[in-house]
Amino acid sequence: MDLEFNQPFDFEDGEGAVAEPECPFEIVQVGLVKLCADFVVRDTLELNIRPSIYERIHPFVGKITGLTYDDIHVGTRSFPNNFGDICNFIGSSENIFAVWGGSDIKLLFKNICYHKLPMGGIPTNFIDVQALASRKLSTTSGTSIGLKNAVTALEIEQDRPFHNALSDALYTARIFDIVCKGEASLEKYVKGFRADSLSSSKRGCRDGEYDAVALHREAEKMFGRKLTATQKKIVRKIYEMGLGGRFN
Repeated sequence: MDLEFNQPFDFEDGEGAVAEPECPFEIVQVGLVKLCADFVVRDTLELNIRPSIYERIHPFVGKITGLTYDDIHVGTRSFPNNFGDICNFIGSSENIFAVWGGSDIKLLFKNICYHKLPMGGIPTNFIDVQALASRKLSTTSGTSIGLKNAVTALEIEQDRPFHNALSDALYTARIFDIVCKGEASLEKYVKGFRADSLSSSKRGCRDGEYDAVALHREAEKMFGRKLTATQKKIVRKIYEMGLGGRFN
């Protein structure tokens, strides 16, 4: 699975905007690839999602994804109206997501929770393919390799654009196949995510609350590299200032 997100931007002065605290990153594109146990692709699903929180594409998001206003508004449906198709494609909550990093899982459930949709049919178990690729390619301790760099290092044909949800899901599937060849079992790599921890009724979400880890991971995904400690502090500070209306 791979997701592309939109986020707030102040189009009047170009400096900042206040995010919706319970959904700072809104899904605008979904890419799903169904794999057999032997990694053969059985089916794919690609959806452009009509946003309801941040209706205009953030300039940086538009630049890296190529998505335009028309792409997500013409002939598209909202996330709640696409949710049934997503669940039907996944098929069972017993299935396991393979993702590039863990942020997409968390942000998927953030969007589900925001729209008050049922979580029961969505898998909470996942395998972080980025972590497996980083280990196989022996990246520096504590760092994670970017998707494009992993595709290049593993000599995978680059026949699709990056930062497209289906393309990135297919690249993730190809990497998954390579790094797990010969593995007798993948169970040791499966991680669990507590989706119920994101419920605003249980967390008591307050204005200005957000997930800093997910924010940093999304920034790393966009830039294709690990952020340094200083860069994380800068990203977090700027985001906090935006949430507080400092740029209004």
